Amino acid sequence: MPYETFSGGLELVIPTNTTQNWGTVVKNATWKKINDHQHTGGGDGNKLNGNSFSDHSITEQQLSKNLGDTQQDLAPAGTTQEIDWDQGRKINLDLSSATGDVDLTMINPKAGASYRIKMMQGGTKRGVLWPATVKWPQSTEPTQFSEANWIDVVYLDFDGSNYLATFDLNLG
Repeated sequence: MPYETFSGGLELVIPTNTTQNWGTVVKNATWKKINDHQHTGGGDGNKLNGNSFSDHSITEQQLSKNLGDTQQDLAPAGTTQEIDWDQGRKINLDLSSATGDVDLTMINPKAGASYRIKMMQGGTKRGVLWPATVKWPQSTEPTQFSEANWIDVVYLDFDGSNYLATFDLNLG
């Protein structure tokens, strides 16, 4: 038998090691069964059409909630920076292009999620202005943040209302 069939409400066909045409087996069996049960991977409840896999109509954005620790690189050109957590939970924030201290706005957090912001300074020190929802140990934001040429990392745990912050300073 070139494949094994598992059933648990949704029957999936998994090719065995001896299967020569495993891609076809997956496409014609497992993919069709997922499609028939209206599993899009995007969580929108829409049923896929037969060409959705090959025409790339399933986008990275639809699947992003399943990607885990997606990383995004940001470089503020002015003095503000919005961080959209739906675009990634790890941020590399290059402050060297900022024209002054950077006022951060953070949107779309998920309760129970953990986030990371790695801040990289250039030759000119740029401060970071944190939202009031960021809560620091001993209720005090570190005063040594963001010296010239430093790399600082802030770790945030969102509890549904606030970001509970910890940090590492002057890495590298």
